[in-house]
Amino acid sequence: MIWPTPWLCTDMQQWTATNAVPLRRLTATLRNGAQLTWFNADDEKAMVACALDGDVEPVGSVVWPAGVAAISALERLSNARRGGLRGLSILELGAGTGLTALAAAKFGARVIATDASELCLRLLRAARDANPDLSFAVEKLDFSDAAAVEALVRARGPFDLVVACDTFYSTPLAKATAGAVAASRATARLVLDPCRPTRSQFVDQLKRLEAASWDGGADVAFRPLPIDAGAVRFDGDASDEQFSFDGAYAAGFGQL
Repeated sequence: MIWPTPWLCTDMQQWTATNAVPLRRLTATLRNGAQLTWFNADDEKAMVACALDGDVEPVGSVVWPAGVAAISALERLSNARRGGLRGLSILELGAGTGLTALAAAKFGARVIATDASELCLRLLRAARDANPDLSFAVEKLDFSDAAAVEALVRARGPFDLVVACDTFYSTPLAKATAGAVAASRATARLVLDPCRPTRSQFVDQLKRLEAASWDGGADVAFRPLPIDAGAVRFDGDASDEQFSFDGAYAAGFGQL
């Protein structure tokens, strides 16, 4: 899979180019044979136009390695619990295409998939509509807006697990991720980051906010996460590659 070069936008104009981006319908297969229908943006030039038209960080409109790493981690959690993830409520920040959230829902969880990008929200809604058997809800959320995060937690919480995959594109976003993770008041956290230079900003901010008093303990550390690429296959890909993703902050899993 080819990962495109990310771009950044800050303006909050609306929709015109976003609605014009064609979506491609795709299939992913979990190790247990369950199939997920998901979508990504089919035209990179149109995605750039979408960004220039003011969409917020539409980098989530493709699947990144952190998403695959999260699916592998969720599979292990599902296998460790009797009944898989049934009974768990999961909040994903910056859900992008929704593939990680779809996998969590297929493992049995109730999932709230959030994003601020209008393009990503289109992808998430398309994924929700294509998988009507799953407990998969979509909410627009700019997780840098503390009041909006608090409102969502009051309305849709409590959450057992909060997930964030590769959201540290800038220092403000790294700090905002920490703020949203803390505000979620989830029992457990799974945050994945491909060694971006802003990782330390997330760690420091989370420690400042509440790590010392959180039930999961004060240790906010990213560690290599062994990944089994066979946890999810894309459109017939038969790879069984094993690799290590650097890194993952996983805490509170023993309480789930």
